[in-house]
Amino acid sequence: MSVLSKKYALFIDELRIKRKMKVKELCEGICNERSYRRYVSGERTLPSEKIIQFCDNLRLSSNDFYYMFFNQDHTHHMHFSDMLQSIGFRQFDKYLELEKKIKKVEFEDQFYDRFYKHLQVKFKLETRKIDDYEAIHQYSQLIDFPKCCNSDVFDYVDLITLLSLMQLQTRIKTPSYVALDALERILTDDSIIYMSFNNRYTLLTVYSAVAVGYFRKKDYEKAMRLCNEGIDKCKKHGMIYPLANMYFVRSAIHYSNDEKEMAFIEAQKCLSSVITLENYKLYSHYINLMRTRFGEEFETYFNVFHQKHYSQQV
Repeated sequence: MSVLSKKYALFIDELRIKRKMKVKELCEGICNERSYRRYVSGERTLPSEKIIQFCDNLRLSSNDFYYMFFNQDHTHHMHFSDMLQSIGFRQFDKYLELEKKIKKVEFEDQFYDRFYKHLQVKFKLETRKIDDYEAIHQYSQLIDFPKCCNSDVFDYVDLITLLSLMQLQTRIKTPSYVALDALERILTDDSIIYMSFNNRYTLLTVYSAVAVGYFRKKDYEKAMRLCNEGIDKCKKHGMIYPLANMYFVRSAIHYSNDEKEMAFIEAQKCLSSVITLENYKLYSHYINLMRTRFGEEFETYFNVFHQKHYSQQV
């Protein structure tokens, strides 16, 4: 019996009490009251399909349920997220300092135990204590990959581990796209349940990474579709940061298809979105990418734009 399963059951019971529902009402069409109480006490594991059914009786979407559930542990999640970010910025000393502050109680929760194991693999990989192949092996064990790709329920650890596997699988000698396809399914299949305290915003950032994966695979049609969907959702939710990369990917797709005018229009959108963020370092990053991809033509189309907006700041 997992600790997480019991926490789900207890949270469902809290929602039942808040809605002033009797156990009999909540369990209607799902299970008997005795089985329900065994879920709540932790004697029996609560399956994900039962959670969905209880959510239906509570008149609550399963995505909202998981959002509310994980939001309870916001402090712990942010601590682990800071550790993940420190690895991404190659601030390894900061990671080790944050690691010292972890409390044992956090590892009694299966979710945080898995999150920490993901961080350990990523840290070892980035500090070159293990190679790409060993990292693929350890990540695969962590989320039961590739079997997990057939699931209809994914949490934040599944997502970030699939992202890591996608990046590793596409840079080894014999590329594989299993993780890439699994991520595309999470983004586009409405029947998939993604469990996280910040589900809608986390998924928005994934559109960009998956679109890049399909661009490198030269599946331009799928990459463009994901960019279009991701950009629409970002605009809807007021998310600016992921926009720049998706505009850049759209630009690269048009350029690869010899649609140069459209390529430069999308590239300008990329730079304009970075200007909105006032992120000079990121602006320089995209300027360099464009110079590499567009060559001499970059100067023709972008000198005026570049000089007007950032020449004094970059």
